[in-house]
Amino acid sequence: MQNVECTVVIVLRTIGAMRGRAARGRPSQSETR
Repeated sequence: MQNVECTVVIVLRTIGAMRGRAARGRPSQSETR
């Protein structure tokens, strides 16, 4: 089931984006992945 992996990636990207907006000082490597 690759759908599960896709969902996890989307969730992680959403959390990373929200965290990146809160802390706009450290370069997040999650966004590059």
